[in-house]
Amino acid sequence: MKKISKIAPLSLLASLSLGLFALVSPISSAYADTTGSSTTSVGVTAGSLSLDSTPDLAFTSLGVGDIANATSTVNSPLDTAGNIQVTDDTGSGDGWSLAAGVTDLTNGDNTLDVSSLTINNVSITPSTDGSTTSTVWDNSASTGGTLTQALSSSNTSITLGQDTNVLAGTYSGSVNWVLTANTSAETQGAE
Repeated sequence: MKKISKIAPLSLLASLSLGLFALVSPISSAYADTTGSSTTSVGVTAGSLSLDSTPDLAFTSLGVGDIANATSTVNSPLDTAGNIQVTDDTGSGDGWSLAAGVTDLTNGDNTLDVSSLTINNVSITPSTDGSTTSTVWDNSASTGGTLTQALSSSNTSITLGQDTNVLAGTYSGSVNWVLTANTSAETQGAE
């Protein structure tokens, strides 16, 4: 009888183990056979193209005799207050161009003729209102972001015409900047 009493608990334990395995097995296989997928996305909204800052150009002084006797070029800006900064957040990749126009310099009723203003090694011919412009930067294949450019004596100068009647004083004028977005061939065809 002792044999039966030892076998009975072992049989009971084996039956319980198999029963638990039978209960657990279908649950774990149900999870193992189930898969799925989903997608993720994010929208990117186009921003703007902006001319954030432009420098004031103050060139070193010339003597009356310099201007009265010859055409004079000043290659070194005494001060370039600020940088040219353009931000392209359009996301178009088309790029942009920046042009500049210049007026003659005045001091009250006196005018000092500007033969040319050179910015980024591009010569700009003056006009009365500064509306005649020349492209000084062409960012034709823009990847976007912000471009900050400092002007230096190696790429910026002003040439003044000879004036035998020049009067002493501080002469000033305007530099007019025009930022234009380039247009891709796809955009042009869609219009």
